[in-house]
Amino acid sequence: MSRSNALHTVLLGLGLGTGIYYGSVGFQVAEEAREEHRLRKLAQTEEKAAQEAESQQQYEQAAVRRLEQQLQLQQQEVTTLEQELEATKRRVSELEDLRSARVKDAAETGAAIEAAGSKLSQLVEEMRKHRNNVTVAQEALGAAHSRMLEKRQLTNPLNHPMVKGLLK
Repeated sequence: MSRSNALHTVLLGLGLGTGIYYGSVGFQVAEEAREEHRLRKLAQTEEKAAQEAESQQQYEQAAVRRLEQQLQLQQQEVTTLEQELEATKRRVSELEDLRSARVKDAAETGAAIEAAGSKLSQLVEEMRKHRNNVTVAQEALGAAHSRMLEKRQLTNPLNHPMVKGLLK
């Protein structure tokens, strides 16, 4: 072999070795670049998912706050309704007591009416009895008056029946 051949062989060996080296390193660089690209995409996807999750979280937190406010309003309304219900129950109780008192008063008034009606019947009967007694007494008074007038005439001796019988 000649020197130029040897040199050529050495250069070829060096070139081939360098080519293999650069090819191997280039392949690894390409692999790492693909991995970097894949990881970048994955990071972007995860970042987008994290942003969406954060957005959802904020939306849900706002929804929870709205629901808590709604719950508070509903609880206040329930409290108000319970107070109104208690007031209504007290009013119903008062009205029931008042009704009971009025029913009792009405029953007492009915009993008083019945007693007054009975008393009235007795008084009407007593009045009739007294009217009958008045009529009898007036008739007796009239008869007594007639007898008194007859007797008064007898106080005058000229009106005496024996004297009248002689004067005729």
